[in-house]
Amino acid sequence: MFIYIHGFNSNGESSLNNLRKCLNDVIGLKWNCADTFENNLNKLSNDLEKLHLDDDTVLIGTSMGGFWSAILAKKFGLKSVLFNPVIDPKVTLMKFKGYNKNFSTLEEYILTEEVIKSYVFEDPRISMPKTVILGKNDDIIDYHESEEYWKNYSNVIITDEEHRINDYSKYVNEINEIKNSCVFF
Repeated sequence: MFIYIHGFNSNGESSLNNLRKCLNDVIGLKWNCADTFENNLNKLSNDLEKLHLDDDTVLIGTSMGGFWSAILAKKFGLKSVLFNPVIDPKVTLMKFKGYNKNFSTLEEYILTEEVIKSYVFEDPRISMPKTVILGKNDDIIDYHESEEYWKNYSNVIITDEEHRINDYSKYVNEINEIKNSCVFF
């Protein structure tokens, strides 16, 4: 099973549909951009606990969804593939403090400093096998910084992608490699 977690100011439907064109058994999880770290962690954790997770379960996330996938992979012992993941939400989200509009749902909301400061968490790098895919042309995430952050903990792949991934079919091999990887304890 593959579980997709969307990025900031998205509902993930476009990426979820894109993933479903090239992978079987993809489920989408949603989080609330205007809510605190703890509330989102509790919601996403509860949603995961309702699913039949097994050794082949892979979390896939983009941007803030990549951050959430890393956090949940560590918590639940799951494999993950992270596309342009946010590594420090307090820094990245500060760029979006104030008025926001979800580009998928057109819902308007205010991202408060309180919400941004709520992102206090344990280092998610040490967990199950993961691949981190970084786009050189990303205008949101500095791929050099991300590469440095993840390089000793993950299989890091540098691409010519921008921040948004429009075609996941290019990464099916990497996703299936993680799914089929063995974990030894």
